[in-house]
Amino acid sequence: MAIEINSKTKTRVIYFLTNLPKTKENDNLLVGYIWKSELENLGYNINEMPVNQLLNIMSKGMLTSYESIRRIRAKLQSDDTPNHHKFRGANYLKRARKSGDIQDTLFNFNDL
Repeated sequence: MAIEINSKTKTRVIYFLTNLPKTKENDNLLVGYIWKSELENLGYNINEMPVNQLLNIMSKGMLTSYESIRRIRAKLQSDDTPNHHKFRGANYLKRARKSGDIQDTLFNFNDL
């Protein structure tokens, strides 16, 4: 069964992954930017917002869930998504190269 993705949230995730490359590597940063945007759209000034007010808003489900944002990011970066490379960060590329080197070493282990 396919999971339905909120297109508004997906659009925001794409925006931040594209315009702020650090969000490709850090879910906490991505969620922070999305929540900041949502709070501003709700009319809140986050620079003057008390923590208890933020927690109240979160507890009422007025912000997109962390897990939804993370799943959308993961789906955009997955191999079965068109243009997935543009949503991946530099750390992914480093790990992919290292993985290839390790696979080559293991494959040629008997030749050592």
